[in-house]
Amino acid sequence: MCKLLKALNLKLPEQEGQPPMQEKQDKPEPVNEKPSPNLVVGPLANFDYGSVPDIAKAIDTVVKRLGDGVVSYEPALSTVGMPKAYDIAVSIAAGSTHKAEGPKTLAFTIDGADPKLVVGEGFEAFAEDDIEARVRGAVSRLDDKATLTFDIPWAELKKEGTHRLNVGIEATATHRAAGPKTMEVVVKRRKPVLKVLGAFPDGPCEIDTKKHAAWIKKVQTELPKLIDVDGSTGKLSFKPPLDKLKHEAGDYNFTVSLAGTEFCLPADDVTTSFKVFMSNSEASQLFSKWLDANSKTLQPQQRSALKAAKASTAFDFRALPQASRCATPADVTKLVQQFSGEAKDGRDKIWALLGYPSVNSSAAYQMDDNITLEGHKFHITVSFNSTALPTAKLTGAADAIYTQLFMGPIAKMRVHGTMEFVSTTGGEKIHLFLGGVDGEDTPWATKIADLKKDGRRWKRDQGAERETQINAMQLRLDTWKTKMVTAITAKITELGALKF
Repeated sequence: MCKLLKALNLKLPEQEGQPPMQEKQDKPEPVNEKPSPNLVVGPLANFDYGSVPDIAKAIDTVVKRLGDGVVSYEPALSTVGMPKAYDIAVSIAAGSTHKAEGPKTLAFTIDGADPKLVVGEGFEAFAEDDIEARVRGAVSRLDDKATLTFDIPWAELKKEGTHRLNVGIEATATHRAAGPKTMEVVVKRRKPVLKVLGAFPDGPCEIDTKKHAAWIKKVQTELPKLIDVDGSTGKLSFKPPLDKLKHEAGDYNFTVSLAGTEFCLPADDVTTSFKVFMSNSEASQLFSKWLDANSKTLQPQQRSALKAAKASTAFDFRALPQASRCATPADVTKLVQQFSGEAKDGRDKIWALLGYPSVNSSAAYQMDDNITLEGHKFHITVSFNSTALPTAKLTGAADAIYTQLFMGPIAKMRVHGTMEFVSTTGGEKIHLFLGGVDGEDTPWATKIADLKKDGRRWKRDQGAERETQINAMQLRLDTWKTKMVTAITAKITELGALKF
């Protein structure tokens, strides 16, 4: 009834003496709540950068919950990865069977990766080497862009001595710092080797004094270019000094030194030399003085030989090889001895060893009896001066010694064949000297070839007969050479022991 009255918005009349009727309240219907997902976060151990392949998966592994609620992370897992400390808020939304929960904090740190700094063994180096490149080449690390640190400046490291170099590596965005690790570097100064690349040319003394300054300048400029300093920047010096140079005849012997530098030791000295030859008049004057001083002690054949030498080309230096030219009085004396036999072991000993013990008894010695060829006689002549007198020991094989003794510019003119009572229509005596030349050092083969070009002259000078005679004499001279080489071979030890 009450419900009906309430629906009709009517009230029952109150009865006297009774309390007002209380209106009955409606109770809410009970709600059924979802259970907790029991969210459990971590712990997650700290780790090095790059050591966990899938960080999101690793985090998800340490987040435990019930139900199918969606887990969210703040900050998002896609931003997690670089080395630093992380506080990640983990929440779970309500699912079909469990209510929401969170956030709960997952705290961990990603440390920088180990750069794997490896410092190789120490080494020895020369100060001028690229030491920095060698040091860097001996150091390795994972991050090639990471900055290496060295506690000794490179300029200091190039100084001679033993250096203990500490090597470190600075931290990067992904790798931590490392080091220091020590490397021992022993730095030495290299010792360069001086080399003489060539000889400054010998030459005559300039008679014109106006040219002396130019010659001195040339020596000062060109002589240092002939010294290889082996890469050193040290100061090159000459003793005697080049700035004290004078242009006069003589032997010029220099000691060359190379000073040390910050990177190189001083080099061992080397020597270089050249000659400035006397003028013909200077040498001739010395020759005359020597001749006057020794005239009383000279044998007749020696005096004759020396006079002949002076009268011919012995002291005309333009006609002699440079090796025979004279730069000092001592050179003149040696050259005089080549024609006088005045050395300690003279020509008489050489001839005796070669089988001619009596050659020194006369100025000339006719080796062969007269021989008739083509109706004419010829002979081969050997004189006391037929051998040059060496200025050094005789060395080498027999052929080489033969050349030293008999093929000099003067000596080769002493052994010759002569056609007796025969001359060309020009009055020229027919002589054949060693080497197949005439008295003017012209090969007879050349002369005959020229003669053949003029048929009339060839016929007039009996060219065919002359050619036969020359060839016959050449054969006899060849036989004589063979005889001398055989004699040299037999006495090569004794010849080598002679002192000149």
